[in-house]
Amino acid sequence: MLSITKNFNRWLLISLLIVFITSAITLFQTYSTVVETHNLLSTKVRIQQEKRSLLISMYNAARERSLVLIAMLDEKDAFALDDMNQQLGSFARQFITARLALEGLPSSPQEQTKLQALFKLTSDNGLRQREVAIRLMDGNRSSARDLLFMKGIPAQAVIINSMDGIIEHQSDDMDQTLAILNSNLQTSIQNIAIIGTAFFLISLATIFILITRASRQEEKLLRTSLEKEKKASRKMAFHATHDPLTTLWNRRYFEEMLLELKQLTKKNGSQHGLLYIDLDQFKLVNDTAGHEAGDILIQEISTLLKRNIRETDTLARLGGDEFGVLLPNCHIDNAISISETIRSSLDGYQFKWKAANFHIGCSIGIAMMDKSNINDNILSMADIACYNAKESGRNCVHTYKPSDTQVLQREVDMNIISVITESLELGRFQLFAQAITPIQSNISSPTYYEILIRMKSEDGTIVSPDAFIPAAERYGSMPRIDNFVISSAFAWLKAQNNKDLCLSINLSGSSLNSKEFINNFYTQYSHYELAKNICFEITETTTLRNFGETIAFFEHLKKQGFKIALDDFGSGLASFEYLKNLPIDIVKIDGNFVRSIEHNDIDVAMIKAIVDVSHKMNIQTVAEYVENANILSILKGLKVDFAQGYEISKPMPISELSALFTKNKASPHLHIVGKRSS
Repeated sequence: MLSITKNFNRWLLISLLIVFITSAITLFQTYSTVVETHNLLSTKVRIQQEKRSLLISMYNAARERSLVLIAMLDEKDAFALDDMNQQLGSFARQFITARLALEGLPSSPQEQTKLQALFKLTSDNGLRQREVAIRLMDGNRSSARDLLFMKGIPAQAVIINSMDGIIEHQSDDMDQTLAILNSNLQTSIQNIAIIGTAFFLISLATIFILITRASRQEEKLLRTSLEKEKKASRKMAFHATHDPLTTLWNRRYFEEMLLELKQLTKKNGSQHGLLYIDLDQFKLVNDTAGHEAGDILIQEISTLLKRNIRETDTLARLGGDEFGVLLPNCHIDNAISISETIRSSLDGYQFKWKAANFHIGCSIGIAMMDKSNINDNILSMADIACYNAKESGRNCVHTYKPSDTQVLQREVDMNIISVITESLELGRFQLFAQAITPIQSNISSPTYYEILIRMKSEDGTIVSPDAFIPAAERYGSMPRIDNFVISSAFAWLKAQNNKDLCLSINLSGSSLNSKEFINNFYTQYSHYELAKNICFEITETTTLRNFGETIAFFEHLKKQGFKIALDDFGSGLASFEYLKNLPIDIVKIDGNFVRSIEHNDIDVAMIKAIVDVSHKMNIQTVAEYVENANILSILKGLKVDFAQGYEISKPMPISELSALFTKNKASPHLHIVGKRSS
């Protein structure tokens, strides 16, 4: 009995061991199947994600090419057309890169067939789009427009539908793969159930639990992966059309909607409005409270703007502190009413940050769009109107009218700014020099030269600075011009190899108020070896936004050896204030006093007073606009130190000045700007 029991137990133990070994083997095989299934699924999901990403990239590239071509139809500027043409090439390369990557991924025969058909369509349409671009670049706008709208855009729609079909096919393929993998998984579970039932119920239960748990984890992983993919796709689509800070529509989407309204106007003659909104005091908040406060302000303003527009309107953040509103099917009176509501709302709004309260306000420009101006740049028109609102005192609304003096002036200025930019790029600016000569016997220093700037037109005509400097000062181009003058004059001076040659260079108020300009100067010229040969002129009427920083800059110049002159002295209210507080070496008397001293005793007295005060402060004086010998004689009697004007010398190109030095074959012994001799 004991022997039977012992044998039974032995066989039971053997049986249990066999059961457990079999169960372990089965479990291992099942686990291997699950792992393989997981790996296959992960690979499939990854490949599908890559395919979808590449198709989206191809979709975006194709779409952007169409948008650029549409934009090129209305663009008249040759340089802008060239830039757009380069964009077309960039988007083509983006499309081809995505296509090559897509061809390198595994795909089914059916999918390959669809892809080859898609590539054929895109290749044909790419050639068609290139032909449109060529016609545009050749000036054949009408032909290009016909080709684009009759063939290019319909073909683009077919391509997009083909892409949608491929994406749908990929989704179906994914579903079929998941079904096959799930079927394999279920077969493994059934095999485990059969083996477990035959050998041992506990083993079956254990294995079944493990497999079920693995199945659930796999399904959970699949759901998580798909949810992440959908979330990423939604996020990508959102950021493509929305501003991340405010969640408003972005400039790109805004311009697309504006283009659609133009098409609608062209079709049915409807009228629409566009508002360009610029916050009046945003820079003050940014500068005093910081960028975090500025971001919160923009978010609060966005919420406020939403409350004051119609449900059918499109509100977008165009950039920085600028917003745009599209008003579809809107009459001018309604547009003005909406604008005034927005302006009044922001005028009554107070931004609170910590212990500070800020009044913000806004300026709004209105541009109306109808069939008469459908081909104009409506956004630019609204921007011009907004600028005029700011020029009118801010916190107001201005409607664009082509006949407005301010509008015409801004358009002229914009053309001038374009010419300035082009001239800087093409090297059409030229330096001139005018002599400044000592007229007193007690001054041993000889002549030095003021550097002047001229611009060459396309036909080679010399353009006076009066024609372009005012626009450059209004629209922030002076720092670039001043940089050009300084770098060119410094290079010319160094090339003359004459330690006695000195130059006087003008600095605009825009440059002195530009931190970027001052920082660049510190970086490039803080250790300029010819600093003692350079004098910088600042106009007395210049408005200095940060007087303390300007004084620090001038003191830095003085330490390096540069000299400072105060130009047009007496023309403004800040004359003696600047003379008292700035480290001035030279005072240049305003030419309005000099011109009339032959017949105006008051001007004579003014010049005498300026000379007396300057000499008391050990500062030299220069009289500008010395036009004849009689004026020169009077200035000598008033003890003015230097004279500048046509009686002394007319301005000449610095190339001619170099040639003059070479011809004389003698050192010009030019004036080293410094303190007045006793």
